[in-house]
Amino acid sequence: MQPHLKQHHITEMHISFTLTLPVNVVSGIRQISPPDEDNDSVFLDTYKIGNARYRAWHWLKEKDRANNIYQIEINYEIGSVRLRKGIPGTADLLGALFTVDESVGLDCQVSFSFTKRDKVRPIIPLPLKLLESPNMPFDEVAAVILTKQDSEWGDYSVMLGVVESGRLTEMVFFNLQTQIRETLIDEVIERVRSISEKFILKG
Repeated sequence: MQPHLKQHHITEMHISFTLTLPVNVVSGIRQISPPDEDNDSVFLDTYKIGNARYRAWHWLKEKDRANNIYQIEINYEIGSVRLRKGIPGTADLLGALFTVDESVGLDCQVSFSFTKRDKVRPIIPLPLKLLESPNMPFDEVAAVILTKQDSEWGDYSVMLGVVESGRLTEMVFFNLQTQIRETLIDEVIERVRSISEKFILKG
């Protein structure tokens, strides 16, 4: 899975979940990526789509050996990194996970970035000037965190902020129940875009 983050204004995407893995699957993963000093198996990749370069790193972390419960970390971000020779690619871990027929709850954190050229604005005007509170130890509110509970997509939180250059940043935290399959990243992007669009207005 090599998502083209930039076309969605995404700068970073972090996904984590726990699941029970068969012993033979764990053994196969450990053979490809022997555990490090923290007993984690690490998988790294870089790729390029158009003019955008990306780096990806995934982990298999042991949570409960007795019950074969493991935590999976899936991360993507804009940028590149020099890989040490011999480090297994992310497809090796994902390929092993796709053999597991299990529904999992994903904890997702996705960051967006918009410039002035994108001609968008946050649903709440930012920054907020505090004209009637001269004695406060700050002059303006440059960022806010908005939350929604019991929505049709489940609970989520959105952090909106504006920096000095006028760039608008958005960070979305949400959960997604799904199957481990090749469309997993596409499902995450589709869900987070549906949430993001409620808070970022065009024009």
